[in-house]
Amino acid sequence: AGSTVTISGLRGSTTMNNDSLGVASTDSKLGEAGAWTQSTGTLVLTVAAGGTTVTTSYEVRFSLDNPSCSQAAPTLNVEAAIQDNGAIASAVMTSPVDALYGVASGLKPLEVLVPAFTVQSIEQSTPFVGASNTLTVTLTSNYDLADGSTVTISGLTGSQTEGTVLLVASTSGLLGSTGTWTQAGTLVLTAASGGPSHGKWVEVSFSLINNAAPQEAVTAQVEAAIGSGGAVGSIMLGDLTVLSTPQYEVSNGYGPLLVVEPLFSVKAIGQSTPIPSATNTMSVTLTSTTHQATAGSIVTISGLAGSATVTGSLPMGASSSGLLGSSGDWDSNGILTLTVAAGGLSKDTAYVAMFNLTNPAGALTSPTVNVMATLVDGGVTVGSITQVAMTAPNSALYGVLNGANPLQVVVPMFDTKSIQQSTPVSGVANTLTAKLKSNYALVAGSTVTISGLRGSTTMNNDSLGVASTDSKLGEAGAWTQS
Repeated sequence: AGSTVTISGLRGSTTMNNDSLGVASTDSKLGEAGAWTQSTGTLVLTVAAGGTTVTTSYEVRFSLDNPSCSQAAPTLNVEAAIQDNGAIASAVMTSPVDALYGVASGLKPLEVLVPAFTVQSIEQSTPFVGASNTLTVTLTSNYDLADGSTVTISGLTGSQTEGTVLLVASTSGLLGSTGTWTQAGTLVLTAASGGPSHGKWVEVSFSLINNAAPQEAVTAQVEAAIGSGGAVGSIMLGDLTVLSTPQYEVSNGYGPLLVVEPLFSVKAIGQSTPIPSATNTMSVTLTSTTHQATAGSIVTISGLAGSATVTGSLPMGASSSGLLGSSGDWDSNGILTLTVAAGGLSKDTAYVAMFNLTNPAGALTSPTVNVMATLVDGGVTVGSITQVAMTAPNSALYGVLNGANPLQVVVPMFDTKSIQQSTPVSGVANTLTAKLKSNYALVAGSTVTISGLRGSTTMNNDSLGVASTDSKLGEAGAWTQS
């Protein structure tokens, strides 16, 4: 009794000086308290009554607070002063070199490593309004996250997904197969199947429904409690990193819950002729200033009802862009479905699709034509463009009001068609005057035929002189007597 054992070198602890630091020792032989000095990292223990016994191992336990920053284990020494009988010289203490919680040499006294994610990133699969959006979080920690550890991802605000037990996919199930989701934007995952090991990346994917309205990317964050209830320690809240590259040509499109509304900024349609039963070339022009449409996306044009064209495959004309496919699926109810070809439709580029329909035999007022799109990537729907009316030229064609509008069909006719003669006297020259007014502009090269003028003695003449208003109907005509 009265001998002292001094352990020194325990530097870095934040435990303040304490002349009576609680200790637990074998049979209390090294006492129940020791004198602790923070600056030198020294603990002095006093041997209790009865002393220790030669060749018997004694264990002493005491608690110190680790520093708040990382540090390598210091070299520790031990020595003893034997009451009235000399001393044991200072010697370096041995320590195990094994890892603890995945920290190399973590069993060494005051080996301290601040828990952290060395990799913490997030990206999304689609930036389009209302879409099912798969978010993927990649994490690597410098500690083992054993079963019962929790990882909390927060800041995912703006989703339409209500609070639920959310299905997740994690690498080898290491962060479970479900998580607790709250619509406020938090997902809590619990380590399972042994949990993620230090230095090994684990990927977690889960799906949320994007906001129905555009929004900027959110700042997503992650933290962790190591061990059940955080018994081991915690990883402090930190921002998840994000790719800054475009996705589908949407700037910063991988940013979590960044949402844009895909639109056709140009959605024009016109026709080549309003004449009944004619082959009518429709011309569609589409441009988006918001996004790219990848191969396999579907563009649907509807409202072209009234055409005489039967259901089937409809080839695209030679003047078409090609990236809307070489043909489309036509439904006689007035629906044309086009599939985007390899290469996709780039943002800010005009694409043209031209196809032929047969006009009906009778008159038809141009219908409202609509366009919509389903955005597909690798067979997976990533968004959609809401159906919207296309823009018609609203211009005349061949003099027909709105004749350039799709499926505007007008039966050509003469609104005025009268004829009279200058004399009924037999055997004399007779001047006939016809007055004509049509509902179509008669372009150069059109022909007007007046028939039934039987009984005249005027012989056949390929160049019978005529006089017409402003010479619009020429100065000669082909006359056939019979």
